[in-house]
Amino acid sequence: METKTNSQALSVGVIGADGMGTCHALNLHGAVGNARVAAVYDLDQDRARQVARMCGQALVFNDPERLINDPQVDAVVIVSPDHIQAMLTLACLGAGKPVLSEKPLTTTADTALVLSEARRAPPSLKDWLGRFQNAYIRETVEWVESIQEGRPFRGSNT
Repeated sequence: METKTNSQALSVGVIGADGMGTCHALNLHGAVGNARVAAVYDLDQDRARQVARMCGQALVFNDPERLINDPQVDAVVIVSPDHIQAMLTLACLGAGKPVLSEKPLTTTADTALVLSEARRAPPSLKDWLGRFQNAYIRETVEWVESIQEGRPFRGSNT
């Protein structure tokens, strides 16, 4: 797959618009040239609308699964409550969407095994543990580029 131009930037959906979700959205919007925030979901719809405006009028969804399954969304960043993180991550993988998932991926060993198996096959799953380091932007760019080029991505998790 060729690298997309700015007009063909990777369209990323963000699920969870609280603190870290907003941070991810703003980093994608302001620091990753070949990606754009295309969609935002949060249970607090006012917060979702606010983040969408901050990111150039992204679409606001009232259901995270609709965002995941929207054909205009190429990849998804998930920053959700712990008890639904794994379910949403699996929904992304099932829909063929590369996903960057905040920690923790799951709160149970059984679900961890399911996720471990699911992440072995495309699309890519990025378990984000190193968000406070300067490498955050570089790894986000590498994740986006790997999706655009159709190659696997394995982040450092540090």
